[in-house]
Amino acid sequence: MKKHLFNLVLFLSPVFVNANNVCDVETLLNKIRLSSEQMNSEFKQTKQIKTLLHPLNSSGKIWLDVISQQLVWQVINPIKSTMVISGNGIHLFNRYDVQQKNTISMIGKEFSSVFLNIASGNLRELQANFAMNWQCGGANWIVELYPKVEKMKKIIHSITIRGERKIDGFTYIESRGDLTDITLLHTETSYSKELSIYLDR
Repeated sequence: MKKHLFNLVLFLSPVFVNANNVCDVETLLNKIRLSSEQMNSEFKQTKQIKTLLHPLNSSGKIWLDVISQQLVWQVINPIKSTMVISGNGIHLFNRYDVQQKNTISMIGKEFSSVFLNIASGNLRELQANFAMNWQCGGANWIVELYPKVEKMKKIIHSITIRGERKIDGFTYIESRGDLTDITLLHTETSYSKELSIYLDR
């Protein structure tokens, strides 16, 4: 599985980082945080499930409301669905924009906070629960996260985040072996107006 992930990162990063280069971690943490505060992107996702022959592909929009620190993750294809991630958990909306009952507890507070911190570039907050392995080369960087907390180990095997000026995508492997890769396509088009309607006020 590690070899598979390595090959995937090689494929997704034309200018791969040089593992022998030393990263200035503090500078990178600050740079990533500042550049990701206005998360507003399209995304493409590929999920490889061990029990399925072919990967599952989806795409959509992602937007972070800086004030409330809520992340709206909307799948457009193949079927519309919307997820709002906050420090308290996750709310789900179906294709008709109807909020699903009791969905806030489907993923624990700790798990949802991980993805909120990644999307907002707040990687410093992950240091308490994850061991970090940085690799740098030129303007590119990659950081591998390995959970230190037993509760997280039961869910996530590892997370690999990649970027240049800001976070360009991340890959995570679940403890059961399923692999999900997300590529962020940054855009100047603001999704705040259409996605803010889903925020938990």
